[in-house]
Amino acid sequence: MRSTEPLQTLKIDEFIKELNPIFNVKAVISNTPDTQVWSITTDIEAAQSVNSTFLETVLGFPRNIIRWFALVRLWTPWLAPRQGQLSLDLDKDALLCSFLRSDGLNFILLAVSGIDDVRTLSQNDNNGCITISARNDSPRKGVARIIAAVGKEFELANAAAIYHAREIVREYGGMSEELSKEVKSLIENDVKTEWMENWYDGLSYCTWNGLGQKLTETKILEALESLERNNVKS
Repeated sequence: MRSTEPLQTLKIDEFIKELNPIFNVKAVISNTPDTQVWSITTDIEAAQSVNSTFLETVLGFPRNIIRWFALVRLWTPWLAPRQGQLSLDLDKDALLCSFLRSDGLNFILLAVSGIDDVRTLSQNDNNGCITISARNDSPRKGVARIIAAVGKEFELANAAAIYHAREIVREYGGMSEELSKEVKSLIENDVKTEWMENWYDGLSYCTWNGLGQKLTETKILEALESLERNNVKS
């Protein structure tokens, strides 16, 4: 049965059961209609010299799901889809998890990486709880970031999460001046979701987080050879 309650009145606890108190949750403004967005963050300690710091912890249990979809990190440069029913069951770390609930709402979790040398991914434990895996490569204390969004349509909820991720990247200087001006103009002119293809097409990954901290010529050549074998061209 589809929910008729205004999304702006909903709380994160209605979507994640037993939310881990180490996470700070803040409702943020959504750039997509008929959606609600939350920023979920927790601190991660600084790296020690050349050794990264890792954080593995439970986020909480997703409520009332009947189906789920995820984009997982199949291998360092590759993403792959996963899907299932009732209980989250991932075989790889995920960047994005989407849950279709029994009330018809779509709940999205997007792990944000690349801000201040912190990589964040999601997984699940044996009980179907969502877990968070973060790595800090910076000599400074960092922040693991997850964006949660809910909407009556998957496309709207997913766009809301992606748009907020874009704002975070822009805030922390990860977007070029030219692209920043273009995005600002699009927002000010109330541009529709389907008009944002330029930004979607510009998505990429950082070789530091993608190929590992100890980047070598061998790793780069192996990645390029793998792309060639699979007929992937720029």
